[in-house]
Amino acid sequence: MPAMDRKAVQKMLSTVLLSESNSLILRLLWSSTTPKRSRARTRRPPRSYNNTFRDRNSMRTLVIEPLTKEAFAPFGDVIETDGSAHFMINNGSTMRFHRLAEVETATPDDKAIISIFRAEALQMPMTVRMLERHPLGSQAFIPLLGNPFLIVVAPRGDVPESEWVRAFISNGRQGINYHRGVWHHPVLTIEKRDDFLVVDRSGTGNNCDEHFFNEDQCLFLDPHQQERSEHP
Repeated sequence: MPAMDRKAVQKMLSTVLLSESNSLILRLLWSSTTPKRSRARTRRPPRSYNNTFRDRNSMRTLVIEPLTKEAFAPFGDVIETDGSAHFMINNGSTMRFHRLAEVETATPDDKAIISIFRAEALQMPMTVRMLERHPLGSQAFIPLLGNPFLIVVAPRGDVPESEWVRAFISNGRQGINYHRGVWHHPVLTIEKRDDFLVVDRSGTGNNCDEHFFNEDQCLFLDPHQQERSEHP
């Protein structure tokens, strides 16, 4: 190839390379000055957690009150020896705490019966979605193993009012007697398994009404809430 032709080719190649180099430089400058769209997405909690969090925030948390006779009076009786009237029997060897509660029935044919309930613990904290009542008789729970247990109650009425629901905790030496027609949650043991002596009514007719709250009326029960607030 003639010398002039080689120089022309070299010049042409230099021009092309310079153009490509400038183009690359321009692209690099553009990319460094233009904000990049991040590919990373914010990690969202699982759907079930979102629902739980939303529902938890919308529910009223029940304040768990110590069980006392005065506080529980609208709902029934506290069965305990502390502060209860008594007298001596059996030639002075026994102290009788007399008539701590009465068994209520609906008809003369009804009978007062004694049973033992062996209860399994529910997962805590929990959502209180329902209450029940016994319109034809009272119902007493006396802990047999000395363990504290929870009580959730509402005043008598056609249906339980969510805003009037209250929660109590027994010290393990206290039993309770729900008066006839008082709304309450089924037995709530804190231990994994617990035994209760139960005194209630046997007879004909429906003696258990259940009421399920709407979602916006459900309540939150957390027996460990106070411990967490005291020891954050």
